[in-house]
Amino acid sequence: MKTDQLMTLSFKQGDIDGFHKSGMICLTDIFTVGNKYRILGNQTSSNITHFLNSKNTQEFIAIICDKQGVDKEEVYKKIGKGGNARIFCNIHLAIYAAEYLSPEFHYEVIDNFIKSRIFQYRDESGDEYIALNMYIDTHLPDRIGKNNKGIYINVAKILKNKILKEDETWNTATSDQLLKRFNFENQLCNYLKMGLIKDWEHLKQIIEKLS
Repeated sequence: MKTDQLMTLSFKQGDIDGFHKSGMICLTDIFTVGNKYRILGNQTSSNITHFLNSKNTQEFIAIICDKQGVDKEEVYKKIGKGGNARIFCNIHLAIYAAEYLSPEFHYEVIDNFIKSRIFQYRDESGDEYIALNMYIDTHLPDRIGKNNKGIYINVAKILKNKILKEDETWNTATSDQLLKRFNFENQLCNYLKMGLIKDWEHLKQIIEKLS
């Protein structure tokens, strides 16, 4: 999936944004949410500027730069202007910040960004949707050689309604929801490749029966 989608992940104490392809996480959100954990644990709030300027953090950033062969500006940077500006950082620094803020929050960040592989599933499900569109063009008997943009949109809507709630989007989906999307799309690709789907009406019926 070429587009770097901005996803929103839900934690117990709030939401954190992150770009799924580049792996850049909103450090501003990390501190907003992490400080709620600190307050619940009877600790004082921590300041993001103090964190970034501290000797330990600067040493860690230097290690990231050395290991990944990147400049400091690629480890963290400000995105946006004025009051809407937020700091985004790479996933290594995000995890380091979470550890700095709260042990429980540190665990949840690892669980969301690493263990659940949510960014990977977002990327793979997007790629599989593109593949599905290709198979619709080449293997759906009554749609070969036709403009199938409307079919793509309808397939996407049906899959979304099967997996997500009305107010949810793929950029707020859980890793389980994204994995289900990938598996459904993969099944449909295989059915089309094997010639098991007769036409557009049959495809809709098959999608509705997926579980």
